[in-house]
Order: sequence, then C-alpha cells, then structure tokens
Amino acid sequence: MKAFLPAYASLHNPIDVVGDAPAERYRDTLKAVIDDPQVHAILILLTPTASAQIMETADAIIEVAKTTNKPIMVNYMGGIRIMPGLKKLNAAGIPCSIYPDPLINCLETMYDYYLWRQTPAQEYPTIKRNRQKARMVLSEAKAKGAKEVVEFQAQEILRAYNLPTPNTILAKSADEAAAAAEKIGFPVVLKIASPQISHKSDVGGVKVNLADAAAVKAAYEDITTRAQRLRPEANIAGCLVQEMAPKGCKEIIIGFKRDEQFGPLLMFGLGGIYVEILKDIAFRLAPLGRDDAKSIIREIKSYKLLEGARGEAPINFQALEDILLTMSEMALDFPEIQGGGFQPRPGQRRKGRGGRRPHRHRLIPNTTAPRRIGSPIRLEKAPRKARLPAGLAFFVSVTVDRSERPLRLASGVWGTSPANGRPRSRRHRGKTS
Repeated sequence: MKAFLPAYASLHNPIDVVGDAPAERYRDTLKAVIDDPQVHAILILLTPTASAQIMETADAIIEVAKTTNKPIMVNYMGGIRIMPGLKKLNAAGIPCSIYPDPLINCLETMYDYYLWRQTPAQEYPTIKRNRQKARMVLSEAKAKGAKEVVEFQAQEILRAYNLPTPNTILAKSADEAAAAAEKIGFPVVLKIASPQISHKSDVGGVKVNLADAAAVKAAYEDITTRAQRLRPEANIAGCLVQEMAPKGCKEIIIGFKRDEQFGPLLMFGLGGIYVEILKDIAFRLAPLGRDDAKSIIREIKSYKLLEGARGEAPINFQALEDILLTMSEMALDFPEIQGGGFQPRPGQRRKGRGGRRPHRHRLIPNTTAPRRIGSPIRLEKAPRKARLPAGLAFFVSVTVDRSERPLRLASGVWGTSPANGRPRSRRHRGKTS
C-alpha cells in the first residue's frame, strides 16, 4: 500500500486512505486488504468531501467485491449527495448504511454466530416424568372448559415432573385448615382454592405467616367469606394450607409462553417485585440443554445476588438448572399448554428457618380463549439475539481493532484481523468523532 497511498496515510488498522482519495485509491487499497489472509471482513467508510467520487467509488467497490467471498460493508456518510451511491451498493448486494453502527453490530452478530457454531454439542439430559398423570390433569381441566389450570391443580402437574412443590393440603373447613396447619408445621399460608380465581390477591385470597390454629381458622373464614362476596359465580373448593419458603430464599420466576412460529420460549429472572420493577429477565427457545440452562441463569443482571452478596451463601445452581430443563421438557410435551409460570425459591446453603414466603404456580392451557387471559408472564419482546440481520452471509473470525480510540469518520477502509480481538460492541455508540 505504500506504493499508492500518500506518505502521510495510515497503513494500520483502520487504514486511512485520506479524505481526498479518488475511486482508484479505494480500489487498490481494497484489493490489498482482501489479499491479506489475516483479514476476514472489511468495513469501508466514505465521507462526502469536495473531491469525493461517490458513484465511481461505489463502482470500484462493486467490482472488487465480485472477486472475493469475504464480507464487505460500506458506510457512506452524508445526506442527499451520497444517496445514489448508497442505493447502487445496496442494489449490488453490498450492505451500505449512512451510519457505521448497524454495520458494526452486524459484524458482531456474525462473529457471535460463528462462536455459537463452534461450541460443542451440549448435554440434553433425560427428564424423569409421569406424562400420563400430567395429561389427566389437563384433560380434566379442558373437559370442564377451564381456561387455566390454577395452583392446586397445577401442583399435580409439577409433581408429575418431579418439580419441587411446597407441602400443601386442601382444607374444606376451618377445622380442617387448622388440622392441616398442625400437620405441616407453623407458620403457614392460606390461599383461596377456586378454579375461577387465578389472581388470589385481587379478592384478598392470601394470608401469610399464620402462626397458630386460631389464626388459621380466622383466616379461613375471612378468605372464603370475602371470595364468595366478591366472586359469587366462583366455585370455592376451600383453602390451600401451605408451608412457607424458608427465610433466606431467593425468589425466582421461571416460565414459558408458546410462540406461534418458534414454539415454547423459556424465561428466567428474579421473581416477585423484581420482575415488575427491574424487568431483569432472560429468554431461551426450547429445548434447553445443560449449557443453555447455565447461561440463561448467568445472563440476568442480578446474577450476583444469586451467587451470594455481603456474606450470603450462594443458591443451589444445580437445582435451578434442573428446574429449567424440566420446564423446557414440559413445554415440549404438551403443546396444548399456552404458557406457564413457576416461582421456585431455591434456598441458600445454610441452616436455619424463620419467616417464610408462599409459593405460586400456574399453567395456562392453549385453547381458543384470548391468549393473555390470566397469564402471570408478559413476554413483550423476543430476545435480541434471536433477530439476526437478513440477507447476510456468515463468515469466521470477524474481528476489529480493540483499541479504545473512537471510530474515525474520515474516509478509509477498515479491515479486520483475528489478532486484534472482537468487533466493537454497542457500548461504542455515540463515541464517534
């Protein structure tokens, strides 16, 4: 390149062909970069200086691009003047944009895809479950025209899949509730049990930290009376008497929703108020392998809380991974289930019990009813990395210079070298000069 570039031009990545570069200089530099075996993709930047040859440079790029399989992307910066060249490049199948950011993001996505293709096949463990038992529960719910399988029914499905469920007893009277609480051990939680009431808190249908039989009896009468008054059409089966999660547990939400095109989409995140306030959740398409389960847990921003903060012990990650794998299998086993929510509370590895919290589970059958009725999970957006840029071939080792210098917006050719790291990520947006 020393033979045709000015003496003051930069020959290092990114190569600066200088702002007054004619089309011929772009052509010669692009040929030299393509011939370099260390370069696997090329990003060309052009700004409309007074001497810039917009159309001629586009013709030169198209001509050279026909001689290589290496991906070439072009950043024509400017407004009206560069539009004919931009349209010509895009028409020739060469990605061209007025900003460098989407092109760099494409390179990053291509590189991520390459890394994904290089990962070894992961383990898909066999899940022990009783599908027949679970199918009986769903069939019974559908026969009754139910649009949801609420908690005391959903627990039967969870048990069929060996998922952890709290010790729960259905009580049909205040005396039965007190006896059940004595059997389970105080403190307990009472929840209204009705196929028609899925949002229990809306009718005051949950009482927690009930420490003795008298409190349990009073709570039973209050819950059932209130539910009958607010929901007179509901069939009240009684109350669920349930143990509460041990103190120190982290509240987790695991769920899925069935996408019409891609199938079950698994979600994972911190449960309770964390879901609504932080919206810190991650997604994966089923089926999940062991590596998928590990990565989705570690993808959320609050993962460090699960590891243990300020002297807290870490949660049981192996158990959490097993739950994710089982939920994935359940979603695949029953296409009639439109979505489901499960909030396990994996405990820390330490002794001691104290104040506890209730468990929540719900499954939603896939019927002709509106798809979001009663769903405890709202999946408003698909995971970003599921949306790959259209029309781009994927190549290996797409990398660029990892120096902290901002992007240079002078005309030039930006080659990529595997010795210099990965493409600039989205964190570099807005740092051009």
